[in-house]
Amino acid sequence: MQNSSKMRYIYTVPQQKLMIWPWDWLFGFIPIKDEALRKFIPKKNFYWTSSARNALYLILNYIKKSSNKQLTIAIPAFTCQVIKDSAKRAKYKVIYYDSGIVASVEDIQSVLENKPDIIILSYNFGYLPDEINKIVEMCKKYNIIIIEDCAQALGAKQKGKLAGSFGDYVIYSFGISKNIGFDGGLVASDEKLVLKNQKNMPFIKLLSSILQSIIGPLLLTKLFFPISNHIMKKKLEKIKKYPLKNYSLPIFIRNIICHLAKKYEKVLKKRQENYKIITGVDSEDACLYFPIVDNIKEIKQCAATKGIELENMKSFNFLPNDSQKKEFPKAARISENHLSFALFRSKKDIDKIKEVIGI
Repeated sequence: MQNSSKMRYIYTVPQQKLMIWPWDWLFGFIPIKDEALRKFIPKKNFYWTSSARNALYLILNYIKKSSNKQLTIAIPAFTCQVIKDSAKRAKYKVIYYDSGIVASVEDIQSVLENKPDIIILSYNFGYLPDEINKIVEMCKKYNIIIIEDCAQALGAKQKGKLAGSFGDYVIYSFGISKNIGFDGGLVASDEKLVLKNQKNMPFIKLLSSILQSIIGPLLLTKLFFPISNHIMKKKLEKIKKYPLKNYSLPIFIRNIICHLAKKYEKVLKKRQENYKIITGVDSEDACLYFPIVDNIKEIKQCAATKGIELENMKSFNFLPNDSQKKEFPKAARISENHLSFALFRSKKDIDKIKEVIGI
């Protein structure tokens, strides 16, 4: 093995090309309209909030108001932990459907016999399910409300149709590791909504977001990343303990997100180009991360010898009880056997990673 002190390390979990610069927070002081953001979000009405987690919690509470019974929500057995957290906090009965990275028509069909009131379509890693129109048709046939989880899929398309066009409601995230990385979340709907009152975001939380945007780019450099990555991993391991922070999103942060949205088309194009370099296939997906699900032990070992760090998605989990793994074999396998790397990076890095993963 080579001497690691002499290697040019490629840290593949964070975004390597900067989407946000240390001075972008200054645009919070400038009123910026949301036209650039609306290019990627097809619904008419926006409702800003502190996170995608809170966005889902708010929309579930809104749906529950019009019902006199406990509602059942179907969620993928493998996705981000916060989906389950929000459903539980809104006091829904949670059931699961099996799926891999994203759901198939057969995966969705299998859960329809349980007659859920709502189904979450999670676009993990930024990818839409194949034949999503068929999935929508099946759900509509049974009067099932569709919530699209676009936390990682801003700007993704299928046959030219934007993610967010297919369901009744959509949630987005603008967290630091997402498509537009700063803070906050959003509910989008063609329907006008009356959502639960939110508290004003504390000034200390706003200040923390600004400081992260200034310090974050430094922490992702090869000098500091080994330390910051260790801290991030510990933080993600405690994700189940995070309290729900029901805050509205200040105009200051909205201005920053709308400013960053002006850059996003170039970011999206770069990720899609890198996806094609690796696979040889064009993609309309958001391509936030590239998931690897085969030969991961060998690939990880090979990557380590070349100074490339590959990790699994720490915030994504097998959500049912461990005793249910036989009931959801696809989700169980993916949760234990996947690696991922961010696709927004230089071609030089992509070529080196492609060589290692052998695609």
